[in-house]
Amino acid sequence: MLKSNQMFINKLSPLIFVWVGKKIPQWSLETFKFARQNNTSREIILLHNNFKNLKYEKLFLKLSINLIYIKIDLDQSEIINSKNLIEGSFWKLTSLRFEALSKFIISRKINSFFHAEIDNLIFNINNLENKLNKIGTGIFAPRDAYDRALGSFLYCND
Repeated sequence: MLKSNQMFINKLSPLIFVWVGKKIPQWSLETFKFARQNNTSREIILLHNNFKNLKYEKLFLKLSINLIYIKIDLDQSEIINSKNLIEGSFWKLTSLRFEALSKFIISRKINSFFHAEIDNLIFNINNLENKLNKIGTGIFAPRDAYDRALGSFLYCND
């Protein structure tokens, strides 16, 4: 396992994936291989809450994926305990990843980052960061309507 304080040579914003739940699915390994092939200089992080899931740890090390275990307290979770959340474990776990991501970036004082769902293939995003920074600050995400953004891939620089 990589040390969580490993520094990459450049100052590119990290690409952070989050998997909340049971073991990391085997198919997701292709996601990480593809992301690493296309983003060789960028730190790639996987936040995961299952301490028992060590099956792929050697592969993550080989790919220079920073595997960081996170503790999630469901009793203290604002998302899990929200009365506005759609019922069902899928939606709870999907929403919980944003809470885990938020706590992680705040605790590490990360000023900018990319986040992608684990089923997204991430091509080379090196030039995207500079282009979005020139537009402004905030959260950049694809939209499918004027009042709705998709959290499948986003960039935050504030």
